[in-house]
Amino acid sequence: MLAGIDEAGRGSLLGHMVIAGVLIDEKDEETLKFIGVRDSKKLTPTRRNILASAIAQIAKKITVVSISPKDIDSINLNEITARTSARIIDFFGPDRVVLDALSHGKGIAKYKDKVENFSRVSWQGIEIIAENKADENHVVVGAASIIAKVIRDNHIYRIQQKYPDYKVGSGYPSDNVTRSFVKQVYEATGFLPLSVRKKWSSVKKIINSWLLVFGELYLK
Repeated sequence: MLAGIDEAGRGSLLGHMVIAGVLIDEKDEETLKFIGVRDSKKLTPTRRNILASAIAQIAKKITVVSISPKDIDSINLNEITARTSARIIDFFGPDRVVLDALSHGKGIAKYKDKVENFSRVSWQGIEIIAENKADENHVVVGAASIIAKVIRDNHIYRIQQKYPDYKVGSGYPSDNVTRSFVKQVYEATGFLPLSVRKKWSSVKKIINSWLLVFGELYLK
């Protein structure tokens, strides 16, 4: 049994980070390739939705963990990603798992060690493979990236529904629409919405104020 784990929204300013795991029989890798599964960033939203349904039919198990901005503000991002990945591995109990390491050089080995320390692989004998750009190189990780991205996009859509007078954008700090949304809501209400990662320096740059009291930001 082969598992792939990937995330969506790790570097976002707005919305949840979603970590998804997909467990397949190794022989089904070719099926995933045949239907066009690959890194979610290379697919249109429509295609991702179609493939997510197909992946659900092929996979033995799928699990998704959605981590709120408030939790991300209170816990180290790398640690929470490693802990969540370890939980998924323990839940699946695969023979082999491939992780998108999100780091380079020695950082890849450190991330792998962290995941192993948080999981029970020492007695399960699970092989863990950690690679940068694993979502491009391993179809099972590409499948996980598609599931994570679809869930993440649905979450951003729900945020948009809560703020019909504004355009939310993609949720990333590089997106001018998202930056404008955060600034406009803050200027209109004096508070940041719960969907914003309030400890990130990009928030302070957007609203051009260093006088925010962290606890007060969650009143809205």
